[in-house]
Amino acid sequence: MGPTAAQVTPTVNEIFRTFTWGKPSLNWGILLAAVLAALINTTNTVATLRAAQDVFGLPVADGQYRRSLILTGFYTFLSGPFNLVPYAPYTSSIGFLRTTRLLARAPFIVGALLFAVLGAVPWFAGFFATMPIPVGDAVLFVAYLQLFGSALGTLKGMEFSFRSIFRLALPVLSGLAILATPKAAFSSLPGFSQAILSNGMLVGILVSILLEVGVPWQTLEGR
Repeated sequence: MGPTAAQVTPTVNEIFRTFTWGKPSLNWGILLAAVLAALINTTNTVATLRAAQDVFGLPVADGQYRRSLILTGFYTFLSGPFNLVPYAPYTSSIGFLRTTRLLARAPFIVGALLFAVLGAVPWFAGFFATMPIPVGDAVLFVAYLQLFGSALGTLKGMEFSFRSIFRLALPVLSGLAILATPKAAFSSLPGFSQAILSNGMLVGILVSILLEVGVPWQTLEGR
């Protein structure tokens, strides 16, 4: 991707070919890493739906959480044979909603259809692949500005002390540290752990979960 990258335009047969990366095979390391990553990313779905409550002004029922997780699992299952990135509710969507204030369904249906056309027509895919990476970064930057505000809003009512600050700072700094670490530093780790430990977002979420489950914060804050 980028102006200096060689443009490769796939054919229609290549687009609809199944298992492009090879025939299915059982690898316990990859399976374990995939299960752990899926469990950790479940928190991303929950966080996105909770943030959507404030945007739409509507409560999210338990049944909607279940349907969202079931649909995400179904899309992930379909993505394997067709070599696609599966759809899942992502928190950056909240940033776009807050920025554009487009809350109706019609614009998102049109956008989904345009993405389908983009994937089905090789010329379109090849053209957009030549766009400089900073263009995409600039779009995401605007979305993440609003997402940052949404994240800070979830901290309302939380009192910070020299103990409880670890609840926020440790996951954030751990994830940033992993992001700043070269990928080569993880090359000596077993294959199943590389996918988890080299991902700053997953490490940050994992540290946050461990802190919430393993540390009695209410007891500590009462001291």
